[in-house]
Amino acid sequence: MKKRIVLALCLGLLITGNTLMAQNKTTDNSKYQLPKISNFKLHFGTHLLMRYIESNPGTFSEDGRGLKHIYDMGIRRTRFSAYGRFFNQRLAIYTQLAAAPLTINSGKSGISLNDLWAAYCLPNDKLTIGAGLHGWSGVLRINNISAFRHILADHTDFAFPNLSKTDRSARIMGVFFKGQLARFNYRFSINHPFVTEERQAMGLNKSNYYPNNNLNYKGYVFFSFLDKEKFNGSYVKMSYLGKKNIFNIGFGGEFHPQSMAHLNTAGEFVKTNQLMLGVDVFVDSPLENEAVITFYSSFSHYQFGKNYLRAFGQMNSFKTGFFKQGGGNSCYALGTGNIVFTTLAYLFPEFSENSGRFQLAAAFTLKDFEALDGYVKHFDIGVNYYLPDNNTKLSLFYTSRSIFENYKYSTQKSMIRLQLQFFI
Repeated sequence: MKKRIVLALCLGLLITGNTLMAQNKTTDNSKYQLPKISNFKLHFGTHLLMRYIESNPGTFSEDGRGLKHIYDMGIRRTRFSAYGRFFNQRLAIYTQLAAAPLTINSGKSGISLNDLWAAYCLPNDKLTIGAGLHGWSGVLRINNISAFRHILADHTDFAFPNLSKTDRSARIMGVFFKGQLARFNYRFSINHPFVTEERQAMGLNKSNYYPNNNLNYKGYVFFSFLDKEKFNGSYVKMSYLGKKNIFNIGFGGEFHPQSMAHLNTAGEFVKTNQLMLGVDVFVDSPLENEAVITFYSSFSHYQFGKNYLRAFGQMNSFKTGFFKQGGGNSCYALGTGNIVFTTLAYLFPEFSENSGRFQLAAAFTLKDFEALDGYVKHFDIGVNYYLPDNNTKLSLFYTSRSIFENYKYSTQKSMIRLQLQFFI
């Protein structure tokens, strides 16, 4: 039944788009006319991957065998989106459908609604006011990047602080405000978080989520020293591949009052606020030889309450036993503490006409979580090959993640990932 509804929605979007565009061609003698459409876009994108994982201790297969090495393949993500501007660019409507990640170990994938919002746009993009299920997020640029415009193989694991806790696939229900004032680009939102789980037993000096009906507040502002950026949707690019010359400095945050709780040493129940703050710098600059250098660096402070810690792995469905960090490729992604992230990429010029372009990229993440004895270190290094259309991309990346034994740093484990991106 759910699939029929989703297919009907897709068909309705296509029919509506075609009807609106055809209606624009009607003569002035028409008695009834639909609103003129100023801009209508349909997009489809997917990521197909193969990978090798040096698995965490305590990882087991379905039949109970220990797994030291994992080889698998899957569909990381599939997206279908539609965006339209109506009434002389005044009204914007956006929706996105998504298929859940599919691996040979999961065997299941469903289609869900990621985004559905409408917005009223004032002239010159100074202010847009919208509402619905949206991704206009706070903290920093790294928390708002489009997966199809990334220079790395995937999102950083700390990019979505409340993933599947108080949000839904990094989206949330709320009202948002965004726009451009002089050289300041801003986005703010007031949201009603999802209640995805019941209140859990609180640990001693160990914070956990405390679901409630309090509103959530997000925001991000950056100043453009060179070219300005314009965003129809909430997702930003990590590189313009030479089409813009960017130098931005930004800051942002997220606040959810009384959303975490723990027991103190006296056995008293203590509720705390969730607060995230950050600053970042972004450079994406074409060089004289048509090469492009991209640099991004950020500092974030995540406050989830006393000794909060969360571990997970992307597309990780492998079972674990005794290991507290989790099996497969699980790593400590989120926690109370500080996070430093830096990435650098170099896009080579085309070697010949329509030959495509190569891009070398590397990233380093350092996390200092109060619940851990030692730093969480994450390394990424790899190469992207862009076909001449810049939408089809082949990526090969090596990743190293930290392993902790009983919350104390132990060693590093690796992963190699080959990925094909197709986006139209």
